[in-house]
Amino acid sequence: MNGKSLKPAGVWLAGLFVCLLVVSGTTGATSVRQLSLEELLEGAELVFEGRVVDIVTHSLEAGSKGEGGRVYTTVTFEILDLVKGEYAQPTLTLSFLGGSADSRSLVVEEMRLPAAGERGIYFVESLVRRQVHPLYGWSQGHFLVVSDPDLGERVMTADSQSITGVQPAPAKRPNKLSKGVVKGLVLESAAALSHALTAEQFKRTLRDMLQQAD
Repeated sequence: MNGKSLKPAGVWLAGLFVCLLVVSGTTGATSVRQLSLEELLEGAELVFEGRVVDIVTHSLEAGSKGEGGRVYTTVTFEILDLVKGEYAQPTLTLSFLGGSADSRSLVVEEMRLPAAGERGIYFVESLVRRQVHPLYGWSQGHFLVVSDPDLGERVMTADSQSITGVQPAPAKRPNKLSKGVVKGLVLESAAALSHALTAEQFKRTLRDMLQQAD
């Protein structure tokens, strides 16, 4: 599978995580800069459409690769279509910090994990670095593909808002904190699914943006 790639752009994350693992724990709140769709596409190493086929939560032994006994949830995706980047395997496993395993529990505030059986379009920041959240811009890089027997496959944000259009990024990009959705999307409620872009329309928009950026 092949796709085009751009040079990655940084996403501003304020606040480091103090993850002292006891029987239960919670990380501090996170601050993530709101991105435009162009920035999201530029900063992701891999963009793909996929389906969640497995979710496993496990804890690493203290001292294992310096992880200090943290709890991670690994999500395995079946790769259905590549939009950007190169990845030759049929599945991809990503690790998200947090979860419950071996009498340990760790909650990361504002972490939204892909659900079992979910189909979506995912923007992966790095294929080699373990991160708190592997998707670029956290929930900003997480889109749902919803199948409807009458409407086909439509695209929504991770918090189930219908994406009905995409607008160009503004010339000036003020540093605002993210509320989980990138700038430039035209959104309606979940009830407006019939107005939402199809998965093919959304992916075509992304590929057009990649071509224009070359």
